[in-house]
Amino acid sequence: MVQATLKFSETFCSSCVYAIERTGRKIKGIDEVLINASTGIITVDYSGDPEVLKKFRELTFTLGHGAEIIGDGRE
Repeated sequence: MVQATLKFSETFCSSCVYAIERTGRKIKGIDEVLINASTGIITVDYSGDPEVLKKFRELTFTLGHGAEIIGDGRE
């Protein structure tokens, strides 16, 4: 597994945190999603496939919150 870091590009609520963590874990290739609500940092443990991270990022937009990739864990 590879660990990526993303940051929310806007504010969010605790319900959004729960929805993104729960739904993100259902994406094939993602093992864990953890969100630090105080910093807006998202940590994703995933297979290392860039398409998996792309799907997760698209999910954040679908749920109404954008997230920018800070590091994909493959550098």
